[in-house]
Amino acid sequence: MDSDKGAGVELTPTCWGMRVDSVEEEPGQPHLSKGSTITSIGGNNLLGLDNEDAVADAFGASFKDGVEIEVDPVKFVTLDLPPDAKTWPASFMEDLGTLAGKFALDYNITRMGLELRGPSVAMEPAKLEMQQMLDFYTGGSSADQKQQKKAACHVDPELLKIAMRRMHERHKREAEEYAAWQAACAQLQYNQFVVQQQVMAQQMAAQQMAAQQAMLYQQPQFQQPAAPRTQGPRPPPVHSDWVQCYDAQGQPYFYNERTQETAWELPPGVTARQQGPAQVPQQQMYPQQMYQQQAWGQQQQYGWGQQNGQQQWSGYPNQYSGY
Repeated sequence: MDSDKGAGVELTPTCWGMRVDSVEEEPGQPHLSKGSTITSIGGNNLLGLDNEDAVADAFGASFKDGVEIEVDPVKFVTLDLPPDAKTWPASFMEDLGTLAGKFALDYNITRMGLELRGPSVAMEPAKLEMQQMLDFYTGGSSADQKQQKKAACHVDPELLKIAMRRMHERHKREAEEYAAWQAACAQLQYNQFVVQQQVMAQQMAAQQMAAQQAMLYQQPQFQQPAAPRTQGPRPPPVHSDWVQCYDAQGQPYFYNERTQETAWELPPGVTARQQGPAQVPQQQMYPQQMYQQQAWGQQQQYGWGQQNGQQQWSGYPNQYSGY
């Protein structure tokens, strides 16, 4: 409710409650429409009160900003009119207006018939009495029909009880549906919250695992130092049968003490011991010296080794001693 413009609605007290005659655009009331009826305000029922004044008083006592109200929506009903309705007396329109005011209904006669608009709780009893009035004018104004017309000016208490019971059942059903809808919304929100928490937990677990793996990769890898190599005893030197010697001219050659062979070069993979020429026995050197002297004499005799006035030695020690 606006402090300056008020509620912005025009209401009329009826036996069914406060009927909404108009709703202004500002401040506006989205839950109200023209023709609807406020049947309860602040938990106080407006149905079944003594008269319209009692309804207005009860509504005014509970009216305030933000108060909860129950609204009965407007309902439309069309009753068939016979073709001779145009010839009915003027009292028909008077009686129609009386019944419409009794049930707080709006009416209109069109090609479709008699159109009624008003509270849903009033529509059933109103239809019954409207149909009785139509039957009265359709069959003529007999004494019995006039008596029925007179009795129609009063609301049947049983019909009023039926209307009130139906309204309470509808309100109860709407409250149950609203509660079920709220429960469904709450369950949906809870499910979404649970799923969100699970996703966040999985993400945190994945991040922690990635961080642990990164820390493991960053830690220095300590290797156990290798055991110092112990130098074992050196293998004894391999005894070689070959001895390096020198001839009379100081040229080195090799002598095998076991086989008594001589050679200018060692066999592959063989080493020789260092010994001087004096260490070689004379009986072993003699054949070698004889071979060299003979070879030298042949060169002198035949002119071998003469080249540019110089002498060259081309002999080599025999590999077999004694030859």
